Amino acid sequence: MLDVPVGAFLATLMVLGLVWTDVLLWRGAAIKGTPMVEILHVSYGIFPLAAGLRRGMRRASTLTHAGMACVLPALWVPDMTGAMLGVTAGGFALSMACAVPIVLFNRPRFLVAPVFRGEPGVVQAWLRRRRKARVGERVADQVP
Repeated sequence: MLDVPVGAFLATLMVLGLVWTDVLLWRGAAIKGTPMVEILHVSYGIFPLAAGLRRGMRRASTLTHAGMACVLPALWVPDMTGAMLGVTAGGFALSMACAVPIVLFNRPRFLVAPVFRGEPGVVQAWLRRRRKARVGERVADQVP
């Protein structure tokens, strides 16, 4: 009988599936707005900037999924040494630290899939919405 942790095996399959969707997204095979891309992200409806956060998380999905892949060795190796644990934690922390500016500002653009590089970040969209509201124009993200 195999001595493979079932949870680690299932987590590996899940992360491989997420990475595959990122590859398709990066190559343009899965265009934004398709159900395959939308189903990966929760609506974040309780936040005031829900639509912008959802778009930001979609832009940063490649990095967040890479961070999950960095954690996989911790699931498979029961006795991780300090160096292995440091590399695993460092890779996860680096990917999450790079995901935050992508969500907020859409920078650095070379880490964003080409189909999402033209989108504004959450902060830029929020400032644009405030400027338009001040002028009195109708903002597209607002519900009538």
